[in-house]
Amino acid sequence: MGILGMDCLRHYCLQLDFEAGKMRFLDHNQMDAAKLGKAFPLMFSGVGPQGKFVRPFIHQDNLIGATTNLLIDTGCNIDGLVEEGAIKGLAVILPECIWEGEICTNLIVAAVDHVNALGLSFLARHLVTFDFPNQTMYLKQIRVGPIGRP
Repeated sequence: MGILGMDCLRHYCLQLDFEAGKMRFLDHNQMDAAKLGKAFPLMFSGVGPQGKFVRPFIHQDNLIGATTNLLIDTGCNIDGLVEEGAIKGLAVILPECIWEGEICTNLIVAAVDHVNALGLSFLARHLVTFDFPNQTMYLKQIRVGPIGRP
């Protein structure tokens, strides 16, 4: 077991297929982008080994509507994070939310110090394709609700 970090992944295209329980490495020269879902330009921040940028993010609305930089955080096991004060309390369940024109239900969003993020539970509602060489993330919605629940 090990960890594939951005210092390695930035050279590849990979797809997270939560429905099939698979991660696939793809050839970015042979992908049909029209079938991959909505494209989001990826940007990177933070510096890791060899001076490379390591944290992928998109500039979009967060799950409660404010436009910001959204960290793509596969280590966050809920739907998303927003900055303190953006929601009442430490966490909320959003019964229904429209994000980028798609309906999502029962989103769990937590307030933290200084970050806005899309978490693993949100990503799991989609077929997620990262084309790191072309700095693009594609999201194709597969389900409205959280995985493991209708």
